[in-house]
Amino acid sequence: MINVCFDWNCIIALEEERKFSPALRQIREWYKQGEIVLCISRPSRMENHPSRDKRFYDENEWNEKLRNIELEGMELRSSKPRFLNYWGIEQILIREVHDRLFPNVAFIYRDYAQDQNVEVSEPHGLSLSSQSLQEEIENETQVQRHLGRKWNNMKNDALSIHAFGTWSGPDDVFVTTDEHHLLKRRAKLQSPYMVKVSRPVKAPGNDKELIMQEKLEEFPGHIVIPGYILDPQETVEYLWKRLEEQNESDSVSRSDGYLLVPGESN
Repeated sequence: MINVCFDWNCIIALEEERKFSPALRQIREWYKQGEIVLCISRPSRMENHPSRDKRFYDENEWNEKLRNIELEGMELRSSKPRFLNYWGIEQILIREVHDRLFPNVAFIYRDYAQDQNVEVSEPHGLSLSSQSLQEEIENETQVQRHLGRKWNNMKNDALSIHAFGTWSGPDDVFVTTDEHHLLKRRAKLQSPYMVKVSRPVKAPGNDKELIMQEKLEEFPGHIVIPGYILDPQETVEYLWKRLEEQNESDSVSRSDGYLLVPGESN
């Protein structure tokens, strides 16, 4: 069964009846009929709260948001381990995905703030408790808060598409309405990745000793992010075709099975 992964903008589009909402409703209907698997990447759980006085959605707010668009129970899917023979490779790939999506945005928040000439006293990110998080929010200036929310939004986009790539197969779909970044740069996201990896090699002059040596290796884009990156309408067209093919295949299988039943006649 085809896995379909919504990005956060799809949730907002359904909620606010935006441009792609008819196509998203069709995808939702297939999900309810059991024709597809529908999920959302876990980094979306950290998207900005609409209230300027809160950082993230709490669990009750999150569940209510999904319930309001008739997607309660939709899986919040985490990334999965892969490339186990390449220690640390995923962190490199996360950074590369970010840089391809947002080439002019620093990967580290403090670097981004420095580029924007905004002073930040503490590292941006998850705090140890809800109380310390609330204190962090209260101590932010308006400029710091706006900058942090903007960076967090971009960071979650990169983390979501990377998480999709860790478990997706060649037939699966990442659905997004982001025409300015994800859709615009999808070909770039799925082009080859040149990554430095460490490999054991024989030490010069000593065949019995191994040393680690860095070298550039190519990771095909369809391996880093398998599947498709499509807008909702493209997804509907793709799924129509695939589901029709599946139905035809099932029909042929049922027909073949019927003809093979002993004692039955045409």
